[in-house]
Amino acid sequence: MLKIKKFNIYEIAYLTFAFDSLLKVDLFGLRLHIGVVIILIILFISFLARSRFDYIKSFLKRNWTILPFFAYVFLSVALNSSYPGISLTLSYYLIALGIFYFLYIKEKYISNRAIVAFQWILILSGLLQLLLYIVWGYQVSFYDPEYYMVDASFVTRLRGFFLEPNWYSIIIVFNSLLMIMMLKRDMLKHKWLLVLTTFCIFLNGSYTFIGVILIGSVFSFFIKFPWVSKLKLIIVIFTFAVLLTIFTARSISQKGDTRNLLGSAQINYGSRLFPAMRTIDFVSKHSLYRQLFGFGVGSWPYVGLEQNRLGYIGIRGSYIIQPAQRDSAEFQVFLLEVGYLGVVLFIFDYLYNFLRFRNTNWSYSIASACMLAAFFIYPIFKFSMYLIPFFLIRSRAVKYKSL
Repeated sequence: MLKIKKFNIYEIAYLTFAFDSLLKVDLFGLRLHIGVVIILIILFISFLARSRFDYIKSFLKRNWTILPFFAYVFLSVALNSSYPGISLTLSYYLIALGIFYFLYIKEKYISNRAIVAFQWILILSGLLQLLLYIVWGYQVSFYDPEYYMVDASFVTRLRGFFLEPNWYSIIIVFNSLLMIMMLKRDMLKHKWLLVLTTFCIFLNGSYTFIGVILIGSVFSFFIKFPWVSKLKLIIVIFTFAVLLTIFTARSISQKGDTRNLLGSAQINYGSRLFPAMRTIDFVSKHSLYRQLFGFGVGSWPYVGLEQNRLGYIGIRGSYIIQPAQRDSAEFQVFLLEVGYLGVVLFIFDYLYNFLRFRNTNWSYSIASACMLAAFFIYPIFKFSMYLIPFFLIRSRAVKYKSL
């Protein structure tokens, strides 16, 4: 008789994040995930029951690289609070820190079985969503339905119950790195999981992180090639094969349609590159103080978009400015709001951990590199509270180092 083991409350909270927008609700002016609400309630109750300052001390000691940016942001707000949306921006950041802290103190309660189950939920929900669209023309929507009626690539890509394919890509890649870190050689026992994960990444069409993983792995191998394990060698060869298959398939499918291919590439890269270039040029024309410290948290929608049209969002036609609005990537928003110093402090955290763990924890080192890449190509700030697999990787890496 098949015996189904139950998941504990911490694993249930973790698993809910695989459903993303399907489980989001509006609460106190914020759109929050049910999993976030569960975690915040548990944190609140635990602090009321017994406040464990030794946990907080351990958390800050092992993650001290977040402190410079954390302190800088609050100092920036204290010195310049003239823009609406600051409280909303800080709320997202504090919630993300709370989620990270929760997973740091509770990571031991989340089993490998739950991590594998999370991946299966991502795969099955992704394939279901795409099947509904391809076969029946039904678009799973958690936003304005017109959002998915435009002629853009994200409409036809696999995304599961996530708002956009990019968010799905971030989570499935981080959870894959988490599985590699925890299961090690046992990953090879999950052959169908590996095959379907690759298939979903292919249908998702976001290959940035695959490129980061590949480059990071090659960089690591050149440094310590004689000591490379067979498992890591298999992973890199497998990744090369996947990339070769992907680009071959894309070239075949797009053959004879060069105009559309070039147009799609221009939109994709232009949405990241041109706003960044415009923002760098704009900031460089101001005082050294503005270049270093920015225009203040919350200034992007007003100084960046409304007054100077620096961003990609709303660059054509009229649009409504919303407080705490982000752009197509975080780099230009951070540069304008907190200046080059803020950008450097943010990058420092992930760069330091990439370099520190490159020899002892491949998964965390590569995950840090992926976060650096995401900073330049995605608006990850408001999404950071949902990066559960990354926080689990980081928590277990800084605690046990050699996992």
